[in-house]
Amino acid sequence: MGSERQALSAPAEAAEVSRARTHLRRRVALALVAVGLGLVGAGSAIVALGEGDATPGRALSRAGDALGLVIDPEGVLVSGDGGPLRARPVLFRAAEAEGAPADLYTADVRFGAGDGVVLDVRDLTNLTRSSGADEGAPVPFGAQRAAYLTRVRDAVTGLVLLDLRGERASATEGWSTREQLQNRVSNWQETGRMAGFGRTRFSLEPPADVATIAPAEDGGLTLRLVTAGAASAIAIAPEETPAHPRLVPETTEKGRPGRLTWVVDTVRDLSYVGPEPIAWLENRVFALKDFALRTWYRVAGSPPADEGAEVADELGLEPSAAPEPEPPPEIELGWPPAPLSTTTERAPGEGAWTALGPAFVGRTHGAPSPFVSTYLKVDPERPYARVYLVAWDPRQVQLRIMSGTREPESATGATGPGRIPRDEATMRNLVAGFNGGFQSLHGEFGMMSEGKVYLPPKPWAATVAVRDDGRVAMGSWLPPPRGRRFYLEGWAVRQIPGDLHEFRQNLTSVVEDGVFNPWERWYWGAAPRDADDQTFIDRSGLCLTEERFLVYFWGESMGADQLGEAMIRARCVRGLHLDMNQRHTGFELYRTYREDDPPPPLDRALRRDMEFDAEIPRSRGWRARGRKLVRAMTPMRFPRYLLRDVRDFFYLTLKPVLPGAPLPRARDEADPVPGRGGVFRGAALPALGWPTPWAHT
Repeated sequence: MGSERQALSAPAEAAEVSRARTHLRRRVALALVAVGLGLVGAGSAIVALGEGDATPGRALSRAGDALGLVIDPEGVLVSGDGGPLRARPVLFRAAEAEGAPADLYTADVRFGAGDGVVLDVRDLTNLTRSSGADEGAPVPFGAQRAAYLTRVRDAVTGLVLLDLRGERASATEGWSTREQLQNRVSNWQETGRMAGFGRTRFSLEPPADVATIAPAEDGGLTLRLVTAGAASAIAIAPEETPAHPRLVPETTEKGRPGRLTWVVDTVRDLSYVGPEPIAWLENRVFALKDFALRTWYRVAGSPPADEGAEVADELGLEPSAAPEPEPPPEIELGWPPAPLSTTTERAPGEGAWTALGPAFVGRTHGAPSPFVSTYLKVDPERPYARVYLVAWDPRQVQLRIMSGTREPESATGATGPGRIPRDEATMRNLVAGFNGGFQSLHGEFGMMSEGKVYLPPKPWAATVAVRDDGRVAMGSWLPPPRGRRFYLEGWAVRQIPGDLHEFRQNLTSVVEDGVFNPWERWYWGAAPRDADDQTFIDRSGLCLTEERFLVYFWGESMGADQLGEAMIRARCVRGLHLDMNQRHTGFELYRTYREDDPPPPLDRALRRDMEFDAEIPRSRGWRARGRKLVRAMTPMRFPRYLLRDVRDFFYLTLKPVLPGAPLPRARDEADPVPGRGGVFRGAALPALGWPTPWAHT
């Protein structure tokens, strides 16, 4: 779709509103009908009994046409005692079409005529929704447990154990009453049951060519594998979590829900509401907010008396109690970047980079601050709006990508950790975290984290990737070759370069080769597909600059054009639109420490609106002093990225660079001076630049 669009006429706009209202009324009507049917017990499928087919599996299979599914008659598990007046929980394997990958479904079913006829099907729910994986038939074992295998293309990649009684209490241990209630509603949406299912997933390492599961005599389970011609068997006890080198457990913890964001996502996921009315409502609400802000500024607003001081307050730029370490003077660092150009008369501090102090920002001994920040004003119609930028030096800082526990929704059924690794090296070097991209329902853009593909890459999508050696690349994913009609998931995964460790995609490039919106995209989120006006809202982005630095962007009351303008001013050669909306965007800085090695002291109290000092959960004694990049950021929780999160995000760690810390000295030795007493100096080789390849003392 082109970037230029004709404005809607007044009748057309009225028609658009009318269509949205009609759509919403229809959805509400369907909801009321659904509730009414549930109250009176109306059935959704009635299937006649065939001769000799008096089994629940075959009866449910015959009901498949009415349900729009191809049901495997051998993959049906029925729980409890039933009869014509009582529904029974059923777990079964089915596909949307003949030959398509199968998913696992659950429903409450009433059987009649000796379980040979289906009278009623309610609360039909797809448990797995894994378009890129084929789920095997469920096998019962133990007390109210079941297991199934997952096949991706030509290999069996996973084993899943289900507790049919519900999820364990430990999954939400420590949650508030509100969060517990929210979790029960989410369980109902995802599984058709408030209690949900206890789900434990194991990745098979390495994947098996052939795998089968069968109940064992002790009530447990026997898993038989064939890999490269070698056969093996694994015994799984009925009520124990298996511990075997080939079974690698995935996370069983859940990310805590937010407040408003959870409400919006929950309503959007309701089948009788859907995403269209939510997008229409968001567009209208944010348009009204933007109109009110612009009107207020025209009537009563005026530039702040000291904009520089206001920006410094927003960015928390206060004098640090510890001096900034001086880099080696004989080496040219090329850091920080040169100041940025501005569109109008330069406001105080606009476009000038300021180093972030060590009180809240981790750094390598003897190196300059790895982060610098500034702001830009790029929208003459909204002079009150600022775009805040934070840049980091990839020579000092490593970018990493982490999948959430729910987002993106995996095509293979795999669940992401949703948490920064707690190993010693990561905790010691962790310096920042920031938001990822759109949810899966807004485009199913590709995602790979820690070597595992959650969603296959999409052609033409803007991509940020991390190679095995830590190098970061940005660009557009290649389109399918000429002659290929379909971009199939299996084929797409095989196109991922072998040295790629992680990647995240979102929309198309905001900037490419220094050009804004080269793909002429119009839709940038938070608006109906046929809306004429973009939504001005909190947006975020990531870019790679001409100098090969990385920059994160965040601003309020911002459209895609303004984000692109800020990227052009920052000399970006590749730019990626990240997430949007207040609760989903934010950048946090950390200085991690152990209690016996605290960070530089503060001569003031913490600013609770943007700073914190707390223990890092499940980190074995690590704490973090940290802050938001901008005080106005209002994420769903703060700090956010130190906790387990339902959505994907990025995190940053320090790289080891020379010259490093001095050697320890004897108690009676005088303080070392440069060049003596164990203080390292980098080798001044201009051809190699900084950081230096070796140091001496």
